[in-house]
Amino acid sequence: MGSDTSEGPAARDPSGPSTETPGVTLADRWMALDRGWQALCLGLAIVAVHLLWQAI
Repeated sequence: MGSDTSEGPAARDPSGPSTETPGVTLADRWMALDRGWQALCLGLAIVAVHLLWQAI
């Protein structure tokens, strides 16, 4: 998993969302992720909520 600058949202739009920009919302950051990363994050969040619910 090397860093390839020819792939990803930044390659299509070099002025894309940045973490330093104060106007960038969580929704903007979420939409900047590709579907694979979105699915991974969502799956991990569901597992975390499930584990917390079971611990209660």
